Amino acid sequence: MQGNTNSTGFNGTYDNVFTNLIGTWNGSINYWTATELLNNTLAQYQFGANNFNGSGNFTTSGRIGIGTATPIRELHVVGDVLVKGYVYSEQCPDGMAYISSSGGYCIDKWEASMPSATSEVMGSVGDMDNRNNPGSMAAVSQSGVVPWVRASQVSAGTACENAGKRLCSGEEWLGAANLQGKTYYLPTSLSGSPYDCVLSGHNCVDHSYELGDACNTGSYEGCQSDEGVYDMVGNVWEWTDEEVDVVNPDGVAGWKYANANGEWQTSTSGLWNKYGNDGTYFPVTTSGRAVLRGGSWDYGVVAGPFSANLNSAPARTDRYIGFRCCSS
Repeated sequence: MQGNTNSTGFNGTYDNVFTNLIGTWNGSINYWTATELLNNTLAQYQFGANNFNGSGNFTTSGRIGIGTATPIRELHVVGDVLVKGYVYSEQCPDGMAYISSSGGYCIDKWEASMPSATSEVMGSVGDMDNRNNPGSMAAVSQSGVVPWVRASQVSAGTACENAGKRLCSGEEWLGAANLQGKTYYLPTSLSGSPYDCVLSGHNCVDHSYELGDACNTGSYEGCQSDEGVYDMVGNVWEWTDEEVDVVNPDGVAGWKYANANGEWQTSTSGLWNKYGNDGTYFPVTTSGRAVLRGGSWDYGVVAGPFSANLNSAPARTDRYIGFRCCSS
């Protein structure tokens, strides 16, 4: 049986391919009944409006979606489940949000913090001493604490791995970077109502590590995505796992802005407003630059969902650079 399967309990947006299954559609009660002969064992499977129940071995090559409709359905299989590929779930660990793009993944709701972080300090003395040498220290996603800064891209990746996650890719980061569901045609300044993102003039003076002006994670309800991901714009720059070789479009280091012609310009004058005034910082042409995204508390109109800084080596650390983690 193969093709798009559309029913209440089965997500019909995927192409589903089941090996060794012979199925029939019961249109009157909206489910498939399939019989499989595998290893000389006859097994019956029923899925659709009812839960998916099976006994024996179940083999699939392709994507399946079970229980993604409302009301939520369950998968009950007695025997072996053999999957060629990945298993995706819309259920994310605590402190993470599900993003449906790019095949589906989880992203931290809040910028990474240390396990010992509080609303007043980045962490214990020992943890702060190891901010750029985390060892086995795991990044945590939690609200209302001082974010973890002064970690290099490499150390940020280690802290995410210690948590059973990974440093977000650029695609994953951008997939979560909306403000209240809006990605394009945002105001040029995002520090005011209704977004209230932590940017220059709207920050927490001398509050974060090394007298930085970052606010505690998730301080402003307005600066969150439709999925409940906070501070993708402002507060602290965030490492992604990207490392790029930069080709400067005009040979001059500085902020540049994408225009309607698909070119870069050096001022915001006459810009179309699809990307607001979100800027990208280009150093002179150089290789091996790690990518920072989103902007930080000391930036203004250049910060936004599409803002990026290409000026950092992977080993760089700073009081306004943090990170967050993703997982499959």
